[in-house]
Amino acid sequence: MPEKSTGHRVVRKIGSSHVVWFSETNRWVEFREPAWIVYESLGRQEKETETVARLSGRYGLPADEAVRFYREIAAALEEAAGGLPVIDNPGNGQNKHPGETTPAQASDIRVLPPRPLHHLPPPGRRTRTRHYNANNRTFTITYCSPAVEFLIHRPLAHLETGKGGESRLELVLHEEKGDGGADSNEDGDTGRPPRTWYARVTATGTGNPEHCAFYDAGMLKHKVYNEINNYIHGMRGEEWMCHIHASALTDGHQAVLLPSASGSGKSTMAALLQLPAAITGYQHIDNRETEPGEEESLKLAGYKQTARKPGSRRQVPDEPAPSGPTGYNPATGNPVNLKTAGSRDLCFMSDDFTPVAAGTLMAYPFPAAINIKEGSFRFLSAWYDPAEDADASCSYPVPKTDRFLRPRFPGREPFSPRPVTAMVFLKYGGEEGISIEKMDTLSALEAFHREAWVSQNPAHAGKFIDWFVTVSHYRLVYNDSSRAIEAIRNLFDRTILQPPE
Repeated sequence: MPEKSTGHRVVRKIGSSHVVWFSETNRWVEFREPAWIVYESLGRQEKETETVARLSGRYGLPADEAVRFYREIAAALEEAAGGLPVIDNPGNGQNKHPGETTPAQASDIRVLPPRPLHHLPPPGRRTRTRHYNANNRTFTITYCSPAVEFLIHRPLAHLETGKGGESRLELVLHEEKGDGGADSNEDGDTGRPPRTWYARVTATGTGNPEHCAFYDAGMLKHKVYNEINNYIHGMRGEEWMCHIHASALTDGHQAVLLPSASGSGKSTMAALLQLPAAITGYQHIDNRETEPGEEESLKLAGYKQTARKPGSRRQVPDEPAPSGPTGYNPATGNPVNLKTAGSRDLCFMSDDFTPVAAGTLMAYPFPAAINIKEGSFRFLSAWYDPAEDADASCSYPVPKTDRFLRPRFPGREPFSPRPVTAMVFLKYGGEEGISIEKMDTLSALEAFHREAWVSQNPAHAGKFIDWFVTVSHYRLVYNDSSRAIEAIRNLFDRTILQPPE
């Protein structure tokens, strides 16, 4: 693949287009002709009149239209470059890379400067310290308010050990209301949002504690996940190429990611895909609400068994109650051992937060529970008893509008990375039962960047795009979950997934 890299740019040719990465804004921009001619002319610092003349001669544009087009592209490029001149010259001092930015300081995360008066909770505030273990590594989180505990502990509750141990990662989290205080103006307005979220991170061997403040609760959660992820995998923040807002499943050898927006059904799909194929592989799954008078079997979250052709799916064996994680066949009520599932069974890797390393170009598991929204509660209740949720033992003063289902990791090497062979962008809806189509790389790149943070390191940017074009990308629109499950499982049945042309 033709390529060119400088301190500010990473350029790749994909099909008939060029894509350029701008380190100033961490953005990829696609260029087709004649926009690419304008980009190259600006990089060479060619005069506007010369480029306009070439555009007019090559494309037959009137002079005024060529000038307008040139200036529109130049303005768009300046915006992509963060307001800097678009000069593609590594010898120019302006092109010096400012340095790697940590995930919590990426352009999509608003970070407040540390403020000594507010980086620790006030004396006397109630605190609770909890101990967790993942990948045989213990870490502790001290919660200094119920709100921050509700936000962070619930998806991690199944990792709690209940006892201390050697912990090389300690986090202290709290939140503060934005009204009043020493920073208020004459009207009592602090100029801050309703809440500010704070984190103090102490990791053995990293020197002094790190203090962070965030305007948004989601950014605090992202920071906490980053620190846990680094710790349990024994890696540094700068070693990650990207973090993807995606669910990830594996057959033990390869991984398929579902990098879709919130509300697309990716977590519900992950919860279904980690169930044994013996349960979900032969049933029609109906998301609709149960109508009065329907048969009793439909009370199990809207699931319905349809007629099965002999030999078209394997029979579900009648088993004694197994030890270990279990699921249930809603048609028979028999338990199914999830550890002895069949060859088409998939296991969980992550939900919402999937890290990919720059060194291995593999996706790593992250052990947070599967976050299910209220609309899917009844739909999944046949398989997931609320009493067995990750946070079932927690009591909170507010009603739950979501659930956290326990993840079911591979029995062997549950925390090992896997190569990503496909990404599936999900959307629930449509008139047909299912529609799946292969996406071209550029369309997939546009959809992907809405759901991912990519390192601002230029070397990582080059690795990222070279990796991304080797992955197959699909768009899946469905209103029949059983067929969607089958389509995703079929991706694992291919020994080698061919990348898109």
